[in-house]
Amino acid sequence: MPFRRHSCKREQELLCPVNIAQQKGYSIRESAAFIAEALGYRGTLVYNTAYPDGDRKKIMSNELFRKIFPDVVFTDHQKAIQKTVEYYLSLL
Repeated sequence: MPFRRHSCKREQELLCPVNIAQQKGYSIRESAAFIAEALGYRGTLVYNTAYPDGDRKKIMSNELFRKIFPDVVFTDHQKAIQKTVEYYLSLL
């Protein structure tokens, strides 16, 4: 059964899942540093490197997504983390 997705003013049938990807990858270390900065955390981040978690960066293709939604502008990863932290802090 096709997925139905409402996009702008039209409905489009998708016959398979679509990766919402930016064609960029961020390591856990990079993302953790962004989160620490957004929270104002000044402590030391410790990583347990004894357990690998797969590829250091997982970069997904955005080719199909760009064909279907060519005008989408992604939010910068660091800005998105900052806005997410601000949102959750506003709930406290």
